[in-house]
Amino acid sequence: GVWVSGRYFFGSLTNATFVKDIGLGGFFNMLVGLEYGPKDSGLTWTAKQMQWQAELMYRLAFNHLQVAPAFLIRLGLGDTTCKILTESALAISTQYKYPYGMLDIYMTLFPSLLRFYVTGGYKYLIEAKLTPGIDSETTESVDWSGSGLVVGAGVDFEILSGFDLKIGYELNRFMLHKGRQERSDTYQTFMLQLGWRFDSY
Repeated sequence: GVWVSGRYFFGSLTNATFVKDIGLGGFFNMLVGLEYGPKDSGLTWTAKQMQWQAELMYRLAFNHLQVAPAFLIRLGLGDTTCKILTESALAISTQYKYPYGMLDIYMTLFPSLLRFYVTGGYKYLIEAKLTPGIDSETTESVDWSGSGLVVGAGVDFEILSGFDLKIGYELNRFMLHKGRQERSDTYQTFMLQLGWRFDSY
């Protein structure tokens, strides 16, 4: 499968108090080669899953401390679709939509190299659809609501930082006024994330 996520903070455009720590984020996740089947039946079908989330964020950072702790509050909307690739009506493909709230905590272990994070949140199901068989035109909207928890932990490895594509506020402040000796945390950075995540519905 593949997981791609991104975040953008308005601190790249302005240094205004409060506004600079507001941001937009989201991710796209696709898993292929999954298998589903009734328990103990011996039947299995190939399946795939697609998930996306879009969110509004606020960051509270303490960069003057040694481990530079940062707290990230995220509110957003998500969608998860699991499609089972078979004509059998026994296989029920599903789709869920949900708003969610998350809190991430980051701690820098080695500056410009490695940071540790824990995350946790709550999501509330607002729509569920069930479709029997891959080509069925019968899709049932379930009159049901539910909730789920998300918890996780891991590390971020910084694989490319200070990427020289600067815009707005950073171009003015760091390129023209202070030179390239000083970098801010809003510079473009590419991270490799390794961790564990539990996602319930």
